[in-house]
Amino acid sequence: MDDALDDDDDYSHFLKSLSYRSTLVVKVNELESGYSRDVDGEISILGAAQAWHAAGATENQNFHFKLTETSVKLRAKGLSAGFV
Repeated sequence: MDDALDDDDDYSHFLKSLSYRSTLVVKVNELESGYSRDVDGEISILGAAQAWHAAGATENQNFHFKLTETSVKLRAKGLSAGFV
């Protein structure tokens, strides 16, 4: 059997196991619209129940973020200078 496939299965199992034990799940994605000078990507914060489409899910929170040398700046999605 291919070792790379075994590693992928182990990694997938580890991620699922970890997320089932979590209170929050944080997803970080690039912008769907592509490159922006003002925003580097989107962060979504979900309750663990919502991440797995379970009962008791709460509304997720979405932010745009910009990385600097020393920090991460968060703004409400859609309110970044390049998008207003």
